[in-house]
Amino acid sequence: MPKLTKENIIGGSEIPTIVLKGSRFSTPNQIMHKKLAAKSGQVYEQQVMHQQALDRGNFLEPGILEWASDYLDKQCLGETYVHLQIPDKAYLHDTSRLGVSLDGLLTIRGGELQIDNPFKGLEGEDNQVTLFGTGPLEAKTDAYDDGPPHQENVIQLHAQMMCTKSDWGIIAKLGPKMRLGIYPYFRDDELCEMILDATDDFWRRCDVEPPAYYPELVEEKNLEKNVEVADGINTDIEQLAKDYLACKDASNQQGSATTEVKDALELYLASLDPEDKHSVNATVGEYKISWQKVHRKAQPEKLVPSKPASFYRKLTITKGEEV
Repeated sequence: MPKLTKENIIGGSEIPTIVLKGSRFSTPNQIMHKKLAAKSGQVYEQQVMHQQALDRGNFLEPGILEWASDYLDKQCLGETYVHLQIPDKAYLHDTSRLGVSLDGLLTIRGGELQIDNPFKGLEGEDNQVTLFGTGPLEAKTDAYDDGPPHQENVIQLHAQMMCTKSDWGIIAKLGPKMRLGIYPYFRDDELCEMILDATDDFWRRCDVEPPAYYPELVEEKNLEKNVEVADGINTDIEQLAKDYLACKDASNQQGSATTEVKDALELYLASLDPEDKHSVNATVGEYKISWQKVHRKAQPEKLVPSKPASFYRKLTITKGEEV
């Protein structure tokens, strides 16, 4: 059995980027750079976006898992009960270089568990879902979106089901106003095949010399997306915009505060453009917010290794008639 190291498997949090050919947080080529650098003993440093969101998820994760487990246990009838395990090991796929770590692993003992189906009303969906046996439990937080989990989360959960040989999994999502949503998913064989194909293709690209990087995206003129911010959250976003400008105008001691406010704003703006294709312009109260998508062209290899095409976001906030 090959040694289990970060450079020779695709992790559960990385596979959505590979399957979707990119995400809000990374690109397939960035993941390739990281794997290849680790394989050669180097460190690949990638800018961390939305650090506040990552920290929030890490700190709240234990509570979300316990809350979800307690909720599910209270839905049990008779001698049925729910057992929550926090695994301390990675789970590997039998035939593919894919591995996952789990937030939690749920086991339903003593019978079956029936819970409300959050997708009821949609075509082909029943009012209730029946679960038995064992499945992964994934904790997520979202400060702005009260809807179902994002596609990236569903792909990650399926990778966990594949590596644990489970037929179902649950995403416990803590949304706005501290509401906990329980979203059960049954294993989708078609999606699992997509994950396996994407994983195998990724490693084929990594294992050849030179590496076969993913095709570079053709640089396009930025599309503009003008959005209206929902009334229910105007106050929060307007306050963040006000705080951001105040922190920027203050002394350098406010640097960490500025970063936290910027992370919160960018997390919300990312939810307005889930496909990550546009520059986003929003007006909230007396503040005009611009989140421009700035492209970098691919760089050929010269004296330093080549770099894939990429982009970064530029946040600008003005008040009133300021330009």
